[in-house]
Amino acid sequence: MVNKRKRFTPLAQSTLKEGVDLRLVDVGSIPHISRHGPAIEVMTDLRKGYALTIGKEIQIDRASGLMSDLGIRFLVVTDNGHRLLGLLSLADILSEKPVRLVRERRLLHSQILVEDVMVPIDNLYIMELNEVSKATAGKVFETLKGAGRQYAIVIDRPDNDHQQVSGIFSTAELARRLGAEYHSPPVSRSFAEIEFGNIETEIAA
Repeated sequence: MVNKRKRFTPLAQSTLKEGVDLRLVDVGSIPHISRHGPAIEVMTDLRKGYALTIGKEIQIDRASGLMSDLGIRFLVVTDNGHRLLGLLSLADILSEKPVRLVRERRLLHSQILVEDVMVPIDNLYIMELNEVSKATAGKVFETLKGAGRQYAIVIDRPDNDHQQVSGIFSTAELARRLGAEYHSPPVSRSFAEIEFGNIETEIAA
């Protein structure tokens, strides 16, 4: 029997126009989304790839360095069993929390751990995937803003015995994409200026 496999046709190779500069996409030029657009489109969809995780016992200096190197704004905090414990963002590290811990516990900044400044799971807004799939971006933003929450996790329940995190919303990121007003938690200038340079201007955007 003759095996008639379909011939693979590669994509055609394009050419660069002479004299035209090739530039990277300007992130700042990405158009804002509509408040009436699907919320699912601005969710960090963990179904499409692995979340970057970190342990609660890691020093925040290492965590901030990792985020800076990778160009990301938050990490998912898990235990050894991959159970969600909370979220850690650069905004948390640059907030007043570390300064207060240094003062109250008489710690060195290098001794502060992820668990000391992360947003624990109890402080995360929890949304159902089936509800998010029908919601608008504006509705999710106003919900989080009204509740005073920085983040929401989106959970799916594939059966009665299991539930899993399918996505994450950041209130600050939603505000940026919607062109809406949102005041992030205050940044501590003392540590931010010394250790992170201009990175605080990025997370405040």
